[in-house]
Amino acid sequence: MILRIFGLLYLPVIVVLLLSPGRGATAIGLQHDVDQLDISPSAVQYTQLIGQIGGSSRAVTVQNPYAYVGIGSRLVILDIVDPANPAWVGQTPSFQDMVEGIAVVDGLAYVVAGDSGLHIVNVANPAAPAEIGTCHTPGRSISVTVDGDYAYVADSSGLQVIDVADPSAPVGVGSLPGYVLNVAVAGNFAYTASGWAGLRVINVSNPAAPAEAGAYDTPGWSHDVTVVENLAYVADEDGGLRVIDVSDPAAPVEVGSKSGFVISVTVVDDYAYVSYGLHFMGVVNVANPAAPVSVGPCYTPGQPDEMVVAGGYAYVADMPGVLRVISVANPAAPVEVGSYAKLGDAHDVTVVGNLAYVADYYSGLRVIDVADPAAPVAVGSAGTPWGAERVAVVDGLAYVVAGDSGLHIVNVVDPTAPVEIGSCDTPGYAKSVVVAGDYAYVADGSGGLRVVDVADPSAPVEIGDYAGEWFAHDVVVKGDLVYAASGDGLRVISVANPMIPVEVGVCNTLGNALDIAVAGNYAYVAINYEGLRVIDVTNPAVPVAVGECATPGGTFGLAVAGSYAYVADGDSGLRVIDVANPVTPVEVDAYLTPAWSWGVTAEGNLIYVATRWGGLVILHFTDTSYKFYLPLVLH
Repeated sequence: MILRIFGLLYLPVIVVLLLSPGRGATAIGLQHDVDQLDISPSAVQYTQLIGQIGGSSRAVTVQNPYAYVGIGSRLVILDIVDPANPAWVGQTPSFQDMVEGIAVVDGLAYVVAGDSGLHIVNVANPAAPAEIGTCHTPGRSISVTVDGDYAYVADSSGLQVIDVADPSAPVGVGSLPGYVLNVAVAGNFAYTASGWAGLRVINVSNPAAPAEAGAYDTPGWSHDVTVVENLAYVADEDGGLRVIDVSDPAAPVEVGSKSGFVISVTVVDDYAYVSYGLHFMGVVNVANPAAPVSVGPCYTPGQPDEMVVAGGYAYVADMPGVLRVISVANPAAPVEVGSYAKLGDAHDVTVVGNLAYVADYYSGLRVIDVADPAAPVAVGSAGTPWGAERVAVVDGLAYVVAGDSGLHIVNVVDPTAPVEIGSCDTPGYAKSVVVAGDYAYVADGSGGLRVVDVADPSAPVEIGDYAGEWFAHDVVVKGDLVYAASGDGLRVISVANPMIPVEVGVCNTLGNALDIAVAGNYAYVAINYEGLRVIDVTNPAVPVAVGECATPGGTFGLAVAGSYAYVADGDSGLRVIDVANPVTPVEVDAYLTPAWSWGVTAEGNLIYVATRWGGLVILHFTDTSYKFYLPLVLH
């Protein structure tokens, strides 16, 4: 009888266990009486992916008239009939991890996406790409090339050979241990860029038993490789571009080199097109492989990674989330002629109504329509100087802080055409902002609190500060008090007179506080690489730490809604912490985002996570109202 009663009490939880499968994190259930009831801890995902948009671009390939681009965790297909105006055609759902490499053969796209392995996508109808097969690899999949019935995957665990004769059921057939960043295949040999191990030549005549035939120890970190005839061109990072004769696979020999920092290379005719890392791609004449000569650099705002050249254009995956189209008709004078970008390196997000406002670190303000959270749509943008960190929106104005360039005020009354109307160059590094009345309170990462009069948003002016040896990462305003997350914890500052802020209380949280939220009588503080601290601020002059909950990641941002705190926890994704009892907060769920979780806001049961390089991720959290929890289990 007792067992029957317990069964009825816990039936809703068991139903959720059965109906809520999911990737990423979590086991929630019955911490008490599990042994008695003989209920095994099952993985439950109360936090589910709803929508995603944007992210960094690391991979691209072209088969006219389409470019296939990795943007965040999706494969995006663009029409490039007019290279100056790439047009969106279709995209896959999220692969749950970042797209790292793409190969397209006979209407199939072979996509590798980090920890989620190899995905085979039918792109015969580019407007509706459909995944038809997948194969997990032992490590992190980084790049892929396809030759005949085999896909060769560069994986952090080594070279993986996958039989794709039946694309609906790909299966690994062979491997060779090591660390592989890129792979090229020519004839019976695979050539791998293998980091400190340099160039490795692998005999794959028997795909089930790949064997090293030869190697060349490059001076740098071999990052990329392409093979033309008997020459392997290796992007060797600080070792520059290396040209290696592989006519005798057992004894590769270098025949030429070009200094510089090179992370990718592709060769067409007599030219090597290389990425120099931050801000530059270039063209190198390799007509004489013994003496490569630079003929034309081209500035790019981000970090150009992979590129492909077709029809006189270089299509460049530029890390912050942009496909750049660069004319190389004149190799000596490459020039950008077009681009495609929606959202790249998201640092922060705030939501007002059906619009999400995102601080895109490299590009400024992005406005995303989230009326349908399953299908977010970029509708507008306004560029700010490099370093957009946070955004606050009040009465049709977006206040964006962008590091060294301070505060920028953008009119977003028309979200499709945001326009900057004013700015204020604060003395230090602007990290965060909150607006109350006629004042913007700016957290200065190198000089405390700055108070900016924004009564006239076209002419904001700093009128007060509370500076000194401390620095602030985030601020919250409640009445006449500013609560600041600082390098040494929580500071409470009176701004009753905004021109003369005065500190009234401090709580050393024994860690670097990066973000703060205040609800009721409690301040919730994100402590970098330590977790959540809860501080009782009933008496602002004597704030007292009363609770804490460790998290496994970076603890960069947080939001509090209802009885939950949502923590953006870096490479550990989003963590959900029950704070119904602030003295004993407990983690109850987690979701592993495709890239580092950096900023977060919550509206009802929807959680909007700004992820570095992974764009904007929209999650739904189901409040089960059950407070019996098993320890989290990652799976």
